[in-house]
Formats: sequence, C-alpha cells, structure tokens
Amino acid sequence: MIQVYNPNGAVYRFDQVTVESDGSYTYTFRVGGNLGVSGEYEVRVSYAGATANTTFDFTSSTTGGWRTATLVIDGADEHDILYQITGGSLTSLTGDSETATITAGITANNAGQLMLQLPRDIVDAIDANGDDLDYIVFVDELETTADDDFGADTRTLTIDFEAGSEQVDIVGTTMIPEFGAIAAIVLAVAIVGIIVATTRYSKFSFLPKM
Repeated sequence: MIQVYNPNGAVYRFDQVTVESDGSYTYTFRVGGNLGVSGEYEVRVSYAGATANTTFDFTSSTTGGWRTATLVIDGADEHDILYQITGGSLTSLTGDSETATITAGITANNAGQLMLQLPRDIVDAIDANGDDLDYIVFVDELETTADDDFGADTRTLTIDFEAGSEQVDIVGTTMIPEFGAIAAIVLAVAIVGIIVATTRYSKFSFLPKM
C-alpha cells in the first residue's frame, strides 16, 4: 500500500502496488490539479507488516513553478498575480487602495515561504522622489522582514511564515485605482459641471447682437 501526501498534508494518492517475487516494485504518478502544489511530498509504504516512508520535492512546471492568483482590490478590481508557496496554501488575496495594503490569507500546515510578484503599476512602495522604500510586512499582525529583488517593473517579495500562520499583510505607498470611490464621484460631478458650463457659454456667445 502506498500513500502520497502533498505539502499541505492532504492525501494526494492512495494505491495498491504489485510486489515482484524479489521484493522490488515500481510506482509512478503524475502531479497536477488543485492538490498538486509545489513543495515537499511525503510517501508512506506498508507491506507485510513492515512500514517505511520518504519524501521528495516537487516544483510545478507551469510558468517556472509560479501559479496565478486573483488580487481583488476594493472588492471589485481584479488583477492576476504570480505566486509560489511552500508549507501551506494561498486561500485569498485582497487589496485596499486607501491603505495600499495587500492581504494574503494562507493555510500553513508547516513553516514555509510565500513569494509574490507585485507589478509596480498595480502596487508599489516609493517615496515622494520615486525612490524605492521597503514594504512593511506583517504575519498575523507581527511585523517581519521580506526579501525584495526591487525589479524594474515587478518586485518579487519572499516572506517567511511559521506553521499555523493565517494572514500576511503587505503595506506599500501606492495602489490602483488612484482615486477612491468618493474621489471618483467628485471628479465625475466636476467634469459634468464643466461640460454644462461650457455648453451654456457656447450657446450664449453665438446669440445675435441687438
């Protein structure tokens, strides 16, 4: 009997294998689907009252091991974000444009790492002169540090977390949309007012002189 567990501790395969007369056997399977995440897999084998186990590392070949998550900003604006995670799984990814904060919900069965590719045109951490600042990162409300490659167009953050962690918050300085809901309404009203005023002015400017 062979049991294979994925990095999140879920049973990935459970099979019976025929053993040769000399005690040898072979077993192959394909990793994929929602349970086929990157990380360390555990294999447990039992035969004739004896048991043994081993592990192996697997990295998804899709986009070099990167997976795609949907970042939902302000509950509506959606963007694709590439990520990798070991020791757990990413369950949600949301953004708040007012605080320029990304919140990642995670399930951490073991200690691991979360890696996120953050496009600068979506979210960034810069000062008034446009120079890079460090993101402020929290894991379960405790401030921590993150490795940052400070890429030209996309910054890749690597964040360590402990087993049992549930939330990672990444605080920057800018996030789209640039205008919040109230600012957008004010801007729309201002534009309509300008159009109305321009139309009235144009109408009266072409009246015949008496």
